[in-house]
Amino acid sequence: MKSDSLAMRITKQRTQLVEGLVVLCVRLQTDQVKQKWLLRLFRKHHQTHTKYRMKL
Repeated sequence: MKSDSLAMRITKQRTQLVEGLVVLCVRLQTDQVKQKWLLRLFRKHHQTHTKYRMKL
């Protein structure tokens, strides 16, 4: 009986660990996407700014 509860506890911890890793991976991916998007936006803004400057 005790061994069963121990096994259950271990599997629970394992699933929690895996879930945590998955969440971390997803968060990292979204952060990367956000960074890429911000970089793209900044580049676009920079390009338009330089074009505007050239016109002046």
